[in-house]
Order: sequence, then C-alpha cells, then structure tokens
Amino acid sequence: MTEELVETLQLIIERYNGRTQGSVFVPLCDFPWYNERNGQLKRLQEEGMITKPIFYDNGAEITLTQIGRHYFDNSEGKVSLTEEMIYKILVALKQEMKMPEDFFGYERGEAYNAIKYLQDEGLLSNVGIATGGARKPPAIIWLEGANVTLKGLEFIEKYNKTISANSDIDLTHEFVSACAKIADNPASYSSFDEDGLNREMRNFIDSAIARFGYTIADQTQQGYGKTGVMPGELDIRISKNGIPVAIYEGLIHRDRKWLETHIDKAIGKYNYSGCKNVYVVEFSRNKGFGGFWDSACETFDDNSKVSVLEENTGLLGVRMLKGTFEWNGQKGDFCYIGVNCYAK
Repeated sequence: MTEELVETLQLIIERYNGRTQGSVFVPLCDFPWYNERNGQLKRLQEEGMITKPIFYDNGAEITLTQIGRHYFDNSEGKVSLTEEMIYKILVALKQEMKMPEDFFGYERGEAYNAIKYLQDEGLLSNVGIATGGARKPPAIIWLEGANVTLKGLEFIEKYNKTISANSDIDLTHEFVSACAKIADNPASYSSFDEDGLNREMRNFIDSAIARFGYTIADQTQQGYGKTGVMPGELDIRISKNGIPVAIYEGLIHRDRKWLETHIDKAIGKYNYSGCKNVYVVEFSRNKGFGGFWDSACETFDDNSKVSVLEENTGLLGVRMLKGTFEWNGQKGDFCYIGVNCYAK
C-alpha cells in the first residue's frame, strides 16, 4: 500500500462517518491524486480493500470491505516512507533544491512528518520550511536551504546500485499497460481532452519506470513547431542518466492528416536530437474499433518515413504497430498504439 492508496482509503472511511455497513458516495472531484483517481480505486479493489465501485458522471458509490477497515485500523491511517520515495525526494533536492511536485500534494502535517523523518535519519540538514503565502497555496510547503548530507548521498548511491542490479524495463510493455488502463474505463475519461489523456499517460508511465532510474518530462519545448521557427511542445520525453531514450506523442483521433502531423512531430520535427525510440498513441472515441484501425493502417501504408507491422497485444481495445522510422538520415524504432475509448 502506497501513501496515495492509504490517503484514498482514509477519504472513503471518513465518508462513512462512523457507520459500519453499506456504501458511501464520493464525488470524483474530492479524490486526492485526482489524475489517477480511477486507477486508485481499481488498485484498492485489487488489494481487496473495497468492492467494485459503481461509477456515475459525478462520483462513485464505494463499499469498504472488512479487509479495508482492518488494514486502516491497524495502520492508523499511516504508512512509512518507502525507499523509492526517499530516493526521489533526495535526488530532487540534490538537483533542484526543492521538493518534487508529487510530494507537494501532501497535507502539511504529513509533509512535516516526512521531513522530520529525513532529518532524524541524518539524510537532510539545514532545513527551513516555507508555508503558503500570496503566491503559494497555504496547504503546500517548500523547503528552503535544505542540504542532502553525506549519509543522504550514500543512500542515493546505494539505491542507484540496487536499481542497476535489477533487470531493466520494457517501455513498450509499460505503454501498452498504460493504454489498457484507459481503455478499461472509457466513461471515466470521456470528458478528458488531448492534454488530459496525455497527463494520465504520463502518470501511469512515471509510476512504472521511476524506480528503474528513468525520468519523465511533459510538454517539453524542443525541435521545431508547425511554423518551423519556434520550438514545439513535445508531449512526453523519457530520459535515463540525462540522455533521452524515448519520445511520446498522444492524440485524439480526428482524421488521417491529424495522425500524420503527430507522426512527423514524434520522428522528426520535435525529435531534433534523434531519439531512437518513438511512441505515438492515438485515442479513438468512435463506436467500433475496426474503421478507426483500418484508417490508421492505411495511413502508415502510405507513409514512406515509417515501416510497421501489426503485433498482437492480447487486448481487444488496444492494438499496436511496430517497426522503424527514418527522418533526414536518422533511423530508430517506432511504435504506434491505437486505443478504443468509446463510451456508451
């Protein structure tokens, strides 16, 4: 159980307000970590903490299990910092002298406890805390003047060795897995625009690859935009040890021209450094996968810069084409994933 899941479980229990039976209704806008709100509930269900939620347009009906109550009562709603979270905090402080964004979202009391733990363990020193002000939300805290100690640096080095010792990840598998999560809940994402869906992909991918030493950035300005003069905005860039290893472009299906535009962005116009792994994901809200998929296949058949063949994902709502691309003499691996997001 991660901090996020415990926080979501706590919100559900608070909604019961002392009741011991039945279900509770929780508005979706009230869920913490809202970019993964439906993923959080799915994982709580997989953990056996809740039964399968009933989703509505504005919220979800949730029933807590005995296991959920028992876990929360025994843990008193708290969970200790994992080594992965400590590593992410220390690396962020070492590089940028500030807390990472996912840590900002903690309640101030919980953040104080985490900071106190890092100080007590001798991993941080000279910590000053700045609370919210005119330009900073009051529920958020920042660290000022914090230093990562020698013990903290040793922790980072040790954790890096642990990461290196583990087998690496298959990025294509992680992209298919993230797409499957969205395809599984089309109604939950029906109101999301293109940027919203790409943020969801970023969250799913980031949570899967961070422990292997990968970093992820979204809306990165690089390459050339449509005018060929100003930098364009890349949806996602994945790096390891500071070197870009994969590029992602996501789009909601419109027509062949819209897909061709995003292909060109990913393999060339926004890929000026020549990153050799490119992923393009297209989300379709059309009824029926066939017509959408046929159109995509025809687009690639007519594209001289990309050569792909279909590979079986084992999923009805997620299909994939894999192969290679070439742009101005630069060659690399290319993967296109089509996602059926039709909601009745």
